Amino acid sequence: MVPFKNVYVPTKKFTRDFSLSSNPFGPSPRVKQALMQALSGSDSLLSPYPETGYPALLQAIADFHRVCPEQIILGAGLDGLIFDTINALLGPDDELVLPAVTFENALYAAIAQGARVQQVPMKSDFSVDFDQLIKSINPKTKIVFLCNPNNPTGIYEPLTSIVRLLESTQAFVVLDEANIEFSGGSAISLIERFPHFMVLRTFSKAYGLAGIRVGYGISRSPLLKKTASARPPFFISTLSAIAAQEALLDQDYVHSVVEKIIHERTFLERELNVLGFTVIPSQSNTVLCRIPSSIASASCLIEQLNRYDFHVVNGTHFNLPDCYVRIAPKVHEANEQLLGALRHILGK
Repeated sequence: MVPFKNVYVPTKKFTRDFSLSSNPFGPSPRVKQALMQALSGSDSLLSPYPETGYPALLQAIADFHRVCPEQIILGAGLDGLIFDTINALLGPDDELVLPAVTFENALYAAIAQGARVQQVPMKSDFSVDFDQLIKSINPKTKIVFLCNPNNPTGIYEPLTSIVRLLESTQAFVVLDEANIEFSGGSAISLIERFPHFMVLRTFSKAYGLAGIRVGYGISRSPLLKKTASARPPFFISTLSAIAAQEALLDQDYVHSVVEKIIHERTFLERELNVLGFTVIPSQSNTVLCRIPSSIASASCLIEQLNRYDFHVVNGTHFNLPDCYVRIAPKVHEANEQLLGALRHILGK
C-alpha cells in the first residue's frame, strides 16, 4: 500500500499562478452568450433540477466523436469521473496499476477503496515503460490507468503502445486524454476494437471551462452502466451542461487557443533551457523541468517565487524528487514576468 498524499490544490491565492493548467485565454465567447441567453428567458433554469441524463450534451458529444450516446458517461470534471469509476469497480481485493509519475487522482481513489496499488517506474526519459506496465498486470488487476499526454511530464505515447497494452490484458484500461488537444491523435477510435477500454476527456483544459466541472468518458464496456448506477442522478448543473455543449460547437476557437498555448509553451521551454533548467519536451499544456543545480531544491525555488507573487507546482506532488517543478504557460506577458522573476532569483 502506498502512503496517502493530498491532491495538489493551491493553498494561497497568487496573482500570477502557473500551478494549474487552465486555459489562460478563457472559453469561447459563445459560451457566455449562451449562458446569458439561458438566464434571460422567461422560464428560469435555476429552480428546476437538470434534465435527467443530460440528453442534449450527450448527443453533442456523440456527434462530435461519431459515437453513440450510450457509449458516453458524464462526470463532474475528470476528477469526479475518475473517482466514480474507481469507487464503482474496485474493492479491497482488487488492484490498480498505473505509472509511478502521473496524475494521481486514480491512486487516491483506489486507496480510499482499500484496493492495492502498483506504481510502475518510468523509463529514464520519463516515458511510460510499457514492458514493465504489462508485466505488472496480474489476476487481481481490475484497472490500468494512464494519461496521454502524461501529466506532469507532457510526454505523448504513440497509439501503438496503447494498442499493445490493450492486447495484453482484459483488465479495464482507463486513458485520461485531458490534454490531448495539445499533442497527437486521440485513442477514441480504439474503443470499437477493445470493449475493455475507456477514454476520458474534459472541458477544463483547451475549452477553458475548468470552473464548470464537466468531463466525460467514452467506452463500449458494460461497466459504464455500473459506474453510472453507483452515483446520484444530478451531478452536473444545467448551466454547466449548456456551457460545455456550446464550447464543443466552437472548434475554430478551440483550435486558435491551442495554437496560442503551444506557442507560449515552446517559448517557455526555450527560455527555461537558457536559464539552466532541464526541460522535458512537452506535448501538453504544461512544462516539467529540473531546476538548476544552483538552487537547493524546488521547495526553495517556489518559496522565492512566492515572494514575487508567483507560484508553480512542486514535482513532489507527482511522486518526483524535490528538484522538479511543473509550469503551466499563461499569456505572453505573464510568461515574460515569470522568466524575469526567475532571472532575478538566479542572478542572471
